[in-house]
Amino acid sequence: MKEKNVGLKKLFFEKKYNELIFEIQTNIEKKHKNTAIQNLLGACIALRTDGKSKEDLIWATKIFKEAYESGNKTNDGLFALVNFINISMDIKKNFDIEINFREIFNFFEKEILFFPHNKKLILAILRF
Repeated sequence: MKEKNVGLKKLFFEKKYNELIFEIQTNIEKKHKNTAIQNLLGACIALRTDGKSKEDLIWATKIFKEAYESGNKTNDGLFALVNFINISMDIKKNFDIEINFREIFNFFEKEILFFPHNKKLILAILRF
């Protein structure tokens, strides 16, 4: 798996997001899709140039939410939550789709206890 992680990092830094999405979805078993891998997948979907569609951003938020829920109270879970909040706000702003503010705020309240000085988390929630 360590070799695979090096390959994933290389694809990410080369901004080959579609290749990376394909690699994660087809070649990594579900039991190995930890919070970090899920977060990477969501980021690739949100970052790819053709990934700015409403459907892709909604898909990315679902992945970030799953990543957060499987890794809350961890650094990877924190990154997933920040991404979940930011992409949710982008969806609301760009596509005027209702988002579950209560759910997002509940997640925030839980995480701020463990990461009280995390600037990215605080900035994400301030977008509300």
